[in-house]
Amino acid sequence: MGRTKLSSDQVGLKVVFALAYLGILVQILVPFNLVAFLFVTLLFGILSYIRFFSSDKIEFDEDTMYLIYSDGETEINLKDIDFIGRSFFRNMGMYRIRYVYNDEKYFAQFYPQYITGALKNFKAKVKQKNPKAIIDNYLGQYL
Repeated sequence: MGRTKLSSDQVGLKVVFALAYLGILVQILVPFNLVAFLFVTLLFGILSYIRFFSSDKIEFDEDTMYLIYSDGETEINLKDIDFIGRSFFRNMGMYRIRYVYNDEKYFAQFYPQYITGALKNFKAKVKQKNPKAIIDNYLGQYL
């Protein structure tokens, strides 16, 4: 079986909606000041970009999770994953994966592809490879 894409690239729409919402909110709350409006919108846009686009690109197969970067990829054995769950920003739909790589713990964060069912399949494969893995619990309870 080939690789399955776990993470979604459809985050640009969230940034557009967040910027539109912020622009409307600023105009309602503050008398219109073009400099203040542009500053707040730019600041919020930069923070949103960092937050939304800092998610990892992740694929997986039967035994391995692949973290894909512009200059290569990192392979993580599914048995080295010990947590999958919603991140602190769980209302925004972001998930986090905690894994061990070179004897150190790391996190990967991503927006899942809900339509394909990849997240459900990934959780099942991780639970099969590591029965002690914590799945679907709020991150703050275990860290």
